[in-house]
Amino acid sequence: MEIDKFSRYPHPLNIDFLSESCHKEGEGFASEPARTSAEEGVPESCSAIRTSIPAEITHIALDTVDSTNNYLKTNASQLQDDVTLVTADFQTSGRGQRGNSWESEEGKNVVYSLLIHPSRIKPSQMFAISEISALSICCALNDVVSSMPVGIETDCFSIKWPNDIYYGNRKVAGILIETDILGNKIENAVIGVGVNVNQQQFVSDAPNPVSLFQILGRETERQSVIGQIMHRFMQYYDLLKCGELESIHQMF
Repeated sequence: MEIDKFSRYPHPLNIDFLSESCHKEGEGFASEPARTSAEEGVPESCSAIRTSIPAEITHIALDTVDSTNNYLKTNASQLQDDVTLVTADFQTSGRGQRGNSWESEEGKNVVYSLLIHPSRIKPSQMFAISEISALSICCALNDVVSSMPVGIETDCFSIKWPNDIYYGNRKVAGILIETDILGNKIENAVIGVGVNVNQQQFVSDAPNPVSLFQILGRETERQSVIGQIMHRFMQYYDLLKCGELESIHQMF
């Protein structure tokens, strides 16, 4: 796969079909799959964005922290729920890929980390964690924008390999994943994410950042962004736990 390859986000119906199939096999999913309006042919989530965090996610909300990834790594042994979410209004030492810092104005963006325990996934399969993380963000951003009366292209966000989210040739979100591996299983995976939402100006030397505000010309409710991302993440995470790795890879 080439480094500059872009992919469009999958149609939510793909997730629905697989989720229902897994559910019939007895996996028992807690999250509700996205539905599609028969009349309009679009997911209902595009007109009814979720602003709440799914009940099956343990949510820790912080005002300020050095890094949401560091917080979860430090406290991982005490956080044994299936999925733990940490959000922060501001990170003093936010990090991106390859040790780069992540610029995020206080109270303007969505900054979070997820802790999961994907013990069924072998270390050789860990890229699936990156895939579901990128898919959930890309799909959710397209959901949020599609719900707004703005004159921009539907499905305008895409994934740039391996896990950046782009609008055109500009980066709107980044992901940093750190794992703890014991033997032949992944004990913990911490998924750190920064989404540029309402920041109007970037002053770092990052080459191509963009925010939803710059794209849409208006502020976006941050809770709608994180809520929709979490609902999408649980859909893809259910597929991961069900062993649908090839289906996830094809959607990616």
